[in-house]
Amino acid sequence: MLVLLVLVATPGAARTEAARMHRIGFLSPWFSTSDPVQRLALIDGLRARGYREGEGFVFESRYAEGRLEQLPQLAAQLVERKVDVVIAVSTLAGIAAKAATTSIPIVVAGSGDMVASGLVANTAHPGGNVTGIQFLRPELAVRQLEIITQLVPGATRLAFFGNPDVPSDIAFFHALEGRAASSRWNVRLVPVKAEADYKGAFPRLVEERVQALIVGASATQFDPSRSIVRLVAQNKIPALYPGRQFVEAGGLSSYFAHPGDQGRLVATYVDKILGGARPGDLPVEQYTRYELTINLRTARALGLTIPSALREQAASLLR
Repeated sequence: MLVLLVLVATPGAARTEAARMHRIGFLSPWFSTSDPVQRLALIDGLRARGYREGEGFVFESRYAEGRLEQLPQLAAQLVERKVDVVIAVSTLAGIAAKAATTSIPIVVAGSGDMVASGLVANTAHPGGNVTGIQFLRPELAVRQLEIITQLVPGATRLAFFGNPDVPSDIAFFHALEGRAASSRWNVRLVPVKAEADYKGAFPRLVEERVQALIVGASATQFDPSRSIVRLVAQNKIPALYPGRQFVEAGGLSSYFAHPGDQGRLVATYVDKILGGARPGDLPVEQYTRYELTINLRTARALGLTIPSALREQAASLLR
Protein backbone atom coordinates (compact mmCIF):
# COMPACT_ATOMS: atom_id res chain seq x y z
CA MET A 1 0.00 0.00 0.00
CA LEU A 2 1.40 3.36 -1.01
CA VAL A 3 1.14 6.05 1.64
CA LEU A 4 1.64 9.64 0.55
CA LEU A 5 2.87 11.95 3.26
CA VAL A 6 2.51 15.66 2.66
CA LEU A 7 4.54 17.86 4.97
CA VAL A 8 3.11 21.33 5.27
CA ALA A 9 5.03 24.06 7.08
CA THR A 10 2.85 26.00 9.44
CA PRO A 11 2.53 29.75 8.79
CA GLY A 12 4.09 30.41 12.19
CA ALA A 13 7.19 28.37 11.39
CA ALA A 14 7.57 30.03 8.00
CA ARG A 15 7.32 33.46 9.54
CA THR A 16 9.93 32.56 12.16
CA GLU A 17 12.39 31.41 9.50
CA ALA A 18 11.73 34.45 7.32
CA ALA A 19 12.13 36.76 10.29
CA ARG A 20 15.59 35.40 11.21
CA MET A 21 17.85 38.43 11.06
CA HIS A 22 21.53 38.28 11.91
CA ARG A 23 22.86 41.17 13.96
CA ILE A 24 26.47 42.02 13.12
CA GLY A 25 28.31 44.26 15.55
CA PHE A 26 30.86 46.66 14.06
CA LEU A 27 33.31 48.20 16.55
CA SER A 28 35.79 50.76 15.29
CA PRO A 29 38.10 53.35 16.87
CA TRP A 30 37.80 55.39 13.67
CA PHE A 31 35.39 58.08 12.61
CA SER A 32 32.16 56.92 10.99
CA THR A 33 33.15 58.83 7.85
CA SER A 34 36.64 57.34 7.53
CA ASP A 35 36.09 53.80 6.23
CA PRO A 36 33.58 53.84 3.32
CA VAL A 37 35.68 51.59 1.08
CA GLN A 38 36.15 48.98 3.78
CA ARG A 39 32.48 49.07 4.78
CA LEU A 40 31.25 48.78 1.18
CA ALA A 41 33.65 45.89 0.51
CA LEU A 42 32.32 44.13 3.60
CA ILE A 43 28.73 44.56 2.43
CA ASP A 44 29.66 43.36 -1.07
CA GLY A 45 31.46 40.35 0.39
CA LEU A 46 28.43 39.41 2.47
CA ARG A 47 26.11 39.93 -0.50
CA ALA A 48 28.23 37.56 -2.56
CA ARG A 49 27.59 34.96 0.12
CA GLY A 50 23.84 35.42 0.07
CA TYR A 51 23.36 38.04 2.80
CA ARG A 52 21.44 41.24 2.12
CA GLU A 53 21.63 44.19 4.50
CA GLY A 54 18.17 44.85 5.87
CA GLU A 55 17.01 41.36 4.88
CA GLY A 56 19.56 38.77 6.02
CA PHE A 57 21.46 40.99 8.46
CA VAL A 58 21.63 44.39 10.07
CA PHE A 59 24.66 46.24 11.40
CA GLU A 60 24.95 47.43 14.97
CA SER A 61 27.75 49.97 14.47
CA ARG A 62 29.75 51.70 17.16
CA TYR A 63 32.48 54.23 16.28
CA ALA A 64 34.75 55.73 18.93
CA GLU A 65 35.38 58.78 16.71
CA GLY A 66 39.06 58.69 17.71
CA ARG A 67 38.35 58.52 21.46
CA LEU A 68 40.00 55.20 22.22
CA GLU A 69 38.95 55.21 25.88
CA GLN A 70 35.34 54.74 24.76
CA LEU A 71 35.95 51.36 23.09
CA PRO A 72 35.15 49.25 26.21
CA GLN A 73 31.82 51.02 26.70
CA LEU A 74 30.92 50.64 23.02
CA ALA A 75 31.85 46.96 23.08
CA ALA A 76 29.58 46.46 26.10
CA GLN A 77 26.72 48.06 24.16
CA LEU A 78 27.14 45.52 21.37
CA VAL A 79 27.02 42.68 23.90
CA GLU A 80 23.82 44.13 25.35
CA ARG A 81 22.33 44.17 21.84
CA LYS A 82 23.03 40.41 21.65
CA VAL A 83 24.80 40.59 18.30
CA ASP A 84 25.68 37.30 16.57
CA VAL A 85 29.25 38.33 15.82
CA VAL A 86 31.47 41.37 16.48
CA ILE A 87 33.76 42.80 13.81
CA ALA A 88 36.50 44.62 15.72
CA VAL A 89 38.56 47.03 13.63
CA SER A 90 42.08 47.25 15.12
CA THR A 91 43.89 45.54 17.98
CA LEU A 92 42.44 47.87 20.61
CA ALA A 93 38.88 47.27 19.41
CA GLY A 94 39.57 43.54 19.57
CA ILE A 95 40.89 43.80 23.13
CA ALA A 96 37.81 45.80 24.18
CA ALA A 97 35.46 43.28 22.55
CA LYS A 98 37.23 40.30 24.11
CA ALA A 99 37.02 41.91 27.55
CA ALA A 100 33.28 42.43 27.04
CA THR A 101 32.36 38.86 26.06
CA THR A 102 33.76 35.35 26.12
CA SER A 103 30.87 33.84 24.16
CA ILE A 104 30.05 36.09 21.20
CA PRO A 105 32.36 35.37 18.23
CA ILE A 106 34.81 38.19 17.43
CA VAL A 107 36.57 38.82 14.10
CA VAL A 108 39.48 41.24 14.47
CA ALA A 109 40.56 43.18 11.39
CA GLY A 110 43.49 45.54 10.88
CA SER A 111 45.36 44.16 13.86
CA GLY A 112 48.99 43.74 14.76
CA ASP A 113 50.39 40.61 16.43
CA MET A 114 47.28 38.91 17.84
CA VAL A 115 49.28 36.52 20.02
CA ALA A 116 51.46 39.24 21.58
CA SER A 117 48.39 41.37 22.32
CA GLY A 118 46.64 38.45 24.01
CA LEU A 119 43.79 38.22 21.52
CA VAL A 120 44.51 34.59 20.58
CA ALA A 121 46.61 31.80 22.02
CA ASN A 122 47.88 30.63 18.65
CA THR A 123 47.39 31.89 15.11
CA ALA A 124 46.89 28.39 13.66
CA HIS A 125 44.46 27.36 16.40
CA PRO A 126 43.20 30.57 18.06
CA GLY A 127 40.97 28.91 20.66
CA GLY A 128 38.39 30.97 22.54
CA ASN A 129 35.99 33.29 20.73
CA VAL A 130 38.44 35.41 18.69
CA THR A 131 39.98 35.08 15.24
CA GLY A 132 40.78 37.52 12.43
CA ILE A 133 43.43 38.97 10.14
CA GLN A 134 46.90 40.28 10.99
CA PHE A 135 47.64 43.24 8.73
CA LEU A 136 50.38 45.06 10.67
CA ARG A 137 53.09 42.43 10.45
CA PRO A 138 56.81 43.09 11.16
CA GLU A 139 57.58 42.41 7.49
CA LEU A 140 55.38 45.37 6.58
CA ALA A 141 57.43 47.71 8.81
CA VAL A 142 60.71 46.52 7.29
CA ARG A 143 59.42 46.99 3.75
CA GLN A 144 58.07 50.47 4.55
CA LEU A 145 61.50 51.48 5.82
CA GLU A 146 63.16 50.13 2.68
CA ILE A 147 60.74 52.01 0.42
CA ILE A 148 61.03 55.42 2.10
CA THR A 149 64.83 55.20 2.05
CA GLN A 150 64.72 54.36 -1.65
CA LEU A 151 62.47 57.35 -2.24
CA VAL A 152 64.88 59.56 -0.28
CA PRO A 153 68.38 58.24 -1.08
CA GLY A 154 70.94 59.11 1.55
CA ALA A 155 68.37 59.73 4.29
CA THR A 156 69.64 58.61 7.70
CA ARG A 157 67.44 60.58 10.12
CA LEU A 158 63.88 59.26 10.09
CA ALA A 159 60.87 59.63 12.36
CA PHE A 160 57.89 57.40 13.05
CA PHE A 161 54.57 58.90 14.15
CA GLY A 162 52.92 56.41 16.52
CA ASN A 163 50.45 56.36 19.37
CA PRO A 164 52.13 54.91 22.51
CA ASP A 165 48.71 53.71 23.72
CA VAL A 166 48.23 51.54 20.62
CA PRO A 167 50.12 48.22 20.94
CA SER A 168 50.35 47.68 17.18
CA ASP A 169 52.00 51.09 16.70
CA ILE A 170 54.66 50.33 19.31
CA ALA A 171 55.30 46.85 17.90
CA PHE A 172 55.60 48.41 14.46
CA PHE A 173 58.15 50.91 15.73
CA HIS A 174 60.21 48.16 17.35
CA ALA A 175 60.30 46.33 14.01
CA LEU A 176 61.51 49.53 12.31
CA GLU A 177 64.07 50.07 15.05
CA GLY A 178 65.35 46.52 14.72
CA ARG A 179 65.83 46.85 10.97
CA ALA A 180 67.48 50.27 11.32
CA ALA A 181 69.95 48.92 13.90
CA SER A 182 71.69 46.87 11.21
CA SER A 183 72.06 49.84 8.87
CA ARG A 184 73.00 53.50 8.81
CA TRP A 185 69.45 54.63 9.56
CA ASN A 186 68.24 56.15 12.80
CA VAL A 187 64.49 56.00 13.46
CA ARG A 188 62.98 58.06 16.27
CA LEU A 189 59.54 57.52 17.78
CA VAL A 190 57.39 60.65 17.85
CA PRO A 191 54.46 60.02 20.25
CA VAL A 192 51.15 61.25 18.85
CA LYS A 193 47.72 60.66 20.38
CA ALA A 194 45.69 63.44 18.76
CA GLU A 195 45.83 65.88 15.86
CA ALA A 196 47.29 68.54 18.15
CA ASP A 197 50.28 66.27 18.80
CA TYR A 198 51.02 66.15 15.08
CA LYS A 199 50.97 69.93 14.85
CA GLY A 200 53.28 70.27 17.84
CA ALA A 201 55.77 67.71 16.54
CA PHE A 202 56.80 69.39 13.31
CA PRO A 203 58.88 72.30 14.69
CA ARG A 204 61.15 69.80 16.43
CA LEU A 205 61.35 67.56 13.36
CA VAL A 206 62.43 70.52 11.28
CA GLU A 207 64.93 71.59 13.96
CA GLU A 208 66.40 68.06 14.05
CA ARG A 209 66.50 67.98 10.23
CA VAL A 210 64.49 64.78 9.96
CA GLN A 211 64.79 63.66 6.34
CA ALA A 212 61.85 61.27 6.04
CA LEU A 213 58.78 60.19 7.95
CA ILE A 214 56.69 57.04 8.37
CA VAL A 215 53.16 57.54 9.67
CA GLY A 216 51.72 54.80 11.90
CA ALA A 217 48.40 53.13 11.19
CA SER A 218 46.75 54.81 14.18
CA ALA A 219 46.64 58.04 12.16
CA THR A 220 43.47 56.75 10.51
CA GLN A 221 41.73 56.76 13.88
CA PHE A 222 41.61 60.51 14.25
CA ASP A 223 42.46 62.02 10.88
CA PRO A 224 39.49 61.45 8.54
CA SER A 225 40.20 64.71 6.70
CA ARG A 226 43.89 63.78 6.06
CA SER A 227 45.00 67.02 7.74
CA ILE A 228 48.33 65.36 8.47
CA VAL A 229 49.04 65.38 4.72
CA ARG A 230 48.74 69.16 4.71
CA LEU A 231 51.03 69.48 7.73
CA VAL A 232 53.67 67.27 6.13
CA ALA A 233 53.44 69.21 2.85
CA GLN A 234 53.85 72.53 4.65
CA ASN A 235 57.06 71.25 6.23
CA LYS A 236 58.30 69.57 3.01
CA ILE A 237 59.14 66.22 4.61
CA PRO A 238 58.88 63.12 2.39
CA ALA A 239 56.49 60.68 4.06
CA LEU A 240 55.05 57.20 3.75
CA TYR A 241 51.45 56.75 4.94
CA PRO A 242 49.20 53.89 6.14
CA GLY A 243 46.88 53.73 3.14
CA ARG A 244 46.40 54.95 -0.41
CA GLN A 245 43.70 57.41 0.76
CA PHE A 246 46.49 59.62 2.15
CA VAL A 247 48.32 59.54 -1.19
CA GLU A 248 45.10 60.44 -3.01
CA ALA A 249 44.91 63.44 -0.65
CA GLY A 250 48.40 64.57 -1.74
CA GLY A 251 50.76 62.45 0.36
CA LEU A 252 53.95 61.16 -1.24
CA SER A 253 53.60 57.40 -0.82
CA SER A 254 51.91 54.48 0.88
CA TYR A 255 52.69 50.81 1.28
CA PHE A 256 49.70 49.24 2.96
CA ALA A 257 46.68 46.98 2.56
CA HIS A 258 44.03 48.02 0.08
CA PRO A 259 41.01 49.27 2.11
CA GLY A 260 38.66 46.93 0.27
CA ASP A 261 40.66 43.80 1.08
CA GLN A 262 39.94 44.09 4.77
CA GLY A 263 36.18 44.14 4.20
CA ARG A 264 36.22 41.21 1.79
CA LEU A 265 38.37 39.03 4.04
CA VAL A 266 36.26 39.80 7.09
CA ALA A 267 33.11 38.80 5.15
CA THR A 268 34.59 35.32 4.69
CA TYR A 269 35.04 34.88 8.45
CA VAL A 270 31.57 36.26 9.23
CA ASP A 271 29.94 33.89 6.74
CA LYS A 272 31.67 30.87 8.29
CA ILE A 273 30.75 31.91 11.83
CA LEU A 274 27.10 32.57 10.97
CA GLY A 275 27.12 29.15 9.33
CA GLY A 276 28.10 27.55 12.62
CA ALA A 277 31.92 27.57 12.63
CA ARG A 278 33.66 28.34 15.92
CA PRO A 279 36.10 31.27 15.76
CA GLY A 280 38.63 29.32 17.81
CA ASP A 281 38.84 26.77 14.99
CA LEU A 282 39.42 29.38 12.25
CA PRO A 283 43.14 30.19 11.76
CA VAL A 284 44.24 33.82 11.85
CA GLU A 285 45.11 34.96 8.34
CA GLN A 286 48.53 36.54 7.75
CA TYR A 287 47.89 39.32 5.26
CA THR A 288 50.58 39.74 2.59
CA ARG A 289 49.00 41.56 -0.37
CA TYR A 290 50.23 45.07 0.38
CA GLU A 291 50.18 47.67 -2.38
CA LEU A 292 52.57 50.52 -3.16
CA THR A 293 51.04 53.85 -4.19
CA ILE A 294 53.11 56.91 -5.17
CA ASN A 295 52.02 60.46 -5.92
CA LEU A 296 54.29 61.66 -8.73
CA ARG A 297 53.14 65.27 -8.45
CA THR A 298 54.14 65.37 -4.79
CA ALA A 299 57.46 63.71 -5.62
CA ARG A 300 58.21 66.45 -8.15
CA ALA A 301 57.30 69.15 -5.62
CA LEU A 302 59.80 67.60 -3.20
CA GLY A 303 62.48 67.34 -5.89
CA LEU A 304 62.51 63.54 -5.73
CA THR A 305 63.13 61.13 -8.60
CA ILE A 306 61.24 57.86 -8.25
CA PRO A 307 63.54 54.86 -8.85
CA SER A 308 62.47 52.73 -11.80
CA ALA A 309 62.26 49.66 -9.56
CA LEU A 310 59.64 51.34 -7.37
CA ARG A 311 57.74 52.57 -10.43
CA GLU A 312 57.47 48.99 -11.62
CA GLN A 313 56.35 47.74 -8.22
CA ALA A 314 53.73 50.45 -7.68
CA ALA A 315 50.10 49.39 -7.91
CA SER A 316 49.20 53.04 -8.58
CA LEU A 317 51.17 56.07 -9.78
CA LEU A 318 49.10 59.19 -9.19
CA ARG A 319 50.03 61.99 -11.56
